[in-house]
Amino acid sequence: MTQAIQLLEEAGCSKDAIIASALALFTPWQRSQDEQYHVVSERISAALLDPTVNSLVCAACFLTFSNERGQNKLMGVASDVSGPYLGIMVAEHLAGSYAYFEYTRYIKHSPGIIRELESPHLIHTLAGLIAGVTSRLYSEGW
Repeated sequence: MTQAIQLLEEAGCSKDAIIASALALFTPWQRSQDEQYHVVSERISAALLDPTVNSLVCAACFLTFSNERGQNKLMGVASDVSGPYLGIMVAEHLAGSYAYFEYTRYIKHSPGIIRELESPHLIHTLAGLIAGVTSRLYSEGW
């Protein structure tokens, strides 16, 4: 288990909730729900093993925890930009520019855990994680 997965669980984001959010807008062609769940679960797990993604997800979690404790020193524009920046970086790292459309779609519709979260850092980072994974699947013919 990576540090990112542990921190996400501490923040109230289970892997199942992330997968459910991904599947809410995922539209593969002629695939069973079990097959979709299995592939998305594998890809999210693999993405979280990537050192860059792991680091960005950990950063989002640490920013969330410091905000909850009132210890976040980011103010104004820096705080407003850091959430989307983290999300876009995760999405782009996983799937390149293909992921931008998916990222904005997940932010706009905010399915599942993305809607339930209060932290902009986690909202955007999870949207980027899901967008990167699903964009990659689409480009592979899913």
